[in-house]
Amino acid sequence: MIAEKPLVFGRSDSLVGVWCAPVERRPGMPAVVFINAGIIHRVGPNRLHVNLARTLAAAGVPSLRFDLSGLGDSLAARDERGSILDWVKRDVDDALDLAASLHDGGIVVIGLCSGADNAFHAATRDPRVVGAVLLDPNAQRTRGFYLRRYVRAAASWKTWRSVMTGAPIARRIARLAGARANGDGASPFLAPTTLMPKEQMRAELERMLGRGVRLLYIFTGGLSFRYNYGGQFADAFPKLVDGRTLRVKYYGDWDHTFSDPQSQARLIALIDGWVRENWKATETVPAA
Repeated sequence: MIAEKPLVFGRSDSLVGVWCAPVERRPGMPAVVFINAGIIHRVGPNRLHVNLARTLAAAGVPSLRFDLSGLGDSLAARDERGSILDWVKRDVDDALDLAASLHDGGIVVIGLCSGADNAFHAATRDPRVVGAVLLDPNAQRTRGFYLRRYVRAAASWKTWRSVMTGAPIARRIARLAGARANGDGASPFLAPTTLMPKEQMRAELERMLGRGVRLLYIFTGGLSFRYNYGGQFADAFPKLVDGRTLRVKYYGDWDHTFSDPQSQARLIALIDGWVRENWKATETVPAA
């Protein structure tokens, strides 16, 4: 059994979230903090955060799903100084503080798309974070990425239709291959998620792995303009992917928002199994 409780928190009591916890507490298991995916409120795309939170609670893992300022039920932090990036950082830090106050143990952050990028930054700066699940985050493009992108563009019927109408094939292929490659669009409620320089990303990954943070990267075919083959991450960082502390999965037939119930169920089972594998409950006691 699980218990869910709505909470108002944050330095200005402007954030709203739901704490989902098992009736029996299991010391040794982490707590999870879900970070908004884009402008979708705390339930997650196609209720992913709700379904995953309740599955994890069955394994003894409590979680907090909350709305960033200006999203869902959380008030906009318009009276505070700083950029949207500053607001997001403050909101995530407030959520981590709340989770730490409610749970005696480490914290795992989970996010999709911009939420994954915000989760990555939280994991780099907060020593309480012991793990991160990053769904379709920004990724370093490799030679293999561009090769596959150009080959697919060359095989497109649109390319050859352009040739038949007189458009230069090289220009058409380049335009198709480069479409959406330099940005994902923007929203006034979204913090801009520019791609971190490769060497900086490598240094941050090495720092996290050095302190024992467990990382699970999951990429889908829904964002092929970022990531388009299974070995792309390993090609970018060949010495870091070890299959345990840093694990990478690629599912080319899954869409970006896990709208298919079967793929979402497989995703939830994957994350649930990863958490159970990396953290073990030491005992079972009644929850406070």
